[in-house]
Amino acid sequence: MCQWTARAVRSAGKTGSCFSDERVNRSVCPASRCRMKESSSMRLTAVMDGGIFMSKFNTKALCRIAMLAALYVLLNNTIAIKAGNLRITFASLPVVLSALLFGPVESALTALLGEFINQLIGGYGITATTALWLIPPAVRGVVVGIAALAFRPTDRPLERRPVLGYAVCVLAALCTTISNTAVIAADAWIYGYYSRAYVFGELLYRLGSGMLIAVIVATVALPMAGLLRRQGLARA
Repeated sequence: MCQWTARAVRSAGKTGSCFSDERVNRSVCPASRCRMKESSSMRLTAVMDGGIFMSKFNTKALCRIAMLAALYVLLNNTIAIKAGNLRITFASLPVVLSALLFGPVESALTALLGEFINQLIGGYGITATTALWLIPPAVRGVVVGIAALAFRPTDRPLERRPVLGYAVCVLAALCTTISNTAVIAADAWIYGYYSRAYVFGELLYRLGSGMLIAVIVATVALPMAGLLRRQGLARA
């Protein structure tokens, strides 16, 4: 332990640095020790704040994803409209809500988890194309979530911009339908039942119904997101 004079202590305290003869062995310099401890503390705080499973925020995020995914499954299996070969549901509501309030990552995870559970309980099981069927619902969450993320720093988030909000939801529906058509084509090709009539025969109808459902979902999701944000249930 080095011997310090009162002048030396005052000087080091003012400058926050070591004297030249102490820089060889920084471990004996109190100023260096303080900076090292402070730096280690800052790094530990950063890890605690950013760790996926360690921070309170991400624990809450996992709970939100689980609850909204459960709502996705519930809506997909209880409220459905059958029209020919099409089955129209309102399962996209929790995905859009998550995108508006929490961004694209949480929304995509909500859609992936919800659709995976839906594939399991719907009798499809796990097949070679199961992962592909999870993509279209996640596309919707990513599109709406990115748009919501762009307006998050402003005083008017996306749900407070009705025209733009509807436009983004319709665009997301179009992207979802196109992605779904690509997955249908891939599934048909892999399992040997591909035909252009099967894959593309009802594409226009799917696009139209998808946009209609998007408008209905946006009518519910936009004001609901505004209410939840005012209650402090959105990411700042």
